[in-house]
Amino acid sequence: MKQLRDFSDERQRGSCVYCGTRTATRDHVPPKVFLDKPYPENLPVVAACRRCNLSSSLHEEYVACLIECVVTGEAAPEMVGRDKIRLILKNKPSLCAALRQAKKRGLDGNTYFSADNRRVADVLLKLARGHVAYELGIPHPEMPCQIHWAPIQLLSCWNKMESELDSRPHLLPEIGSRNFQRSVLGYSSDDNGWVTVQPGRYRYAVFQNEHDTVRLIINEYLECQVAWE
Repeated sequence: MKQLRDFSDERQRGSCVYCGTRTATRDHVPPKVFLDKPYPENLPVVAACRRCNLSSSLHEEYVACLIECVVTGEAAPEMVGRDKIRLILKNKPSLCAALRQAKKRGLDGNTYFSADNRRVADVLLKLARGHVAYELGIPHPEMPCQIHWAPIQLLSCWNKMESELDSRPHLLPEIGSRNFQRSVLGYSSDDNGWVTVQPGRYRYAVFQNEHDTVRLIINEYLECQVAWE
């Protein structure tokens, strides 16, 4: 990825982007568990306190493994596609057992996984907070007014969201922010405003209308949208 300098208001940078307390570390957004080696250069990093940086790593592993198991339809390590996820499941039998137990066979014969929605929501919200702070220079440690996620195949849900969003006027982001450089100057994003961290693995978009909004797609399977007033 091309690294962009942040020229937005420096007063917004002195606290953890997740909880608002004093910073002590830097955190990758997204974490590397969602990516494959070789990792992209210049991964986005944000300021974070030590607790926020370290406390969600197990939840992030869970979500990354869950998505891969859903995509492959299997929870056995030898059956999943990604080498990284296969290794995690082999080294963490309790996580592997939990995902095996979450696997269900529906009446229609298809395979389903029962997700821990609280863990998924915590991870997606943390990702969104990191992206909105990185791109707009505006931390949002408060709870959002909207958080939705669903498989990208559920087009009816997302088509409805997109039609609502497209009807709202987009605002220009703060001059100097990374989002300003992308949306106005055209740096490091495609025509639709997506920033691709790693093709096929992770991409996101940040924009402003009446809300500060983040959309992200993991593994070209799970799509999430988070918005703040």
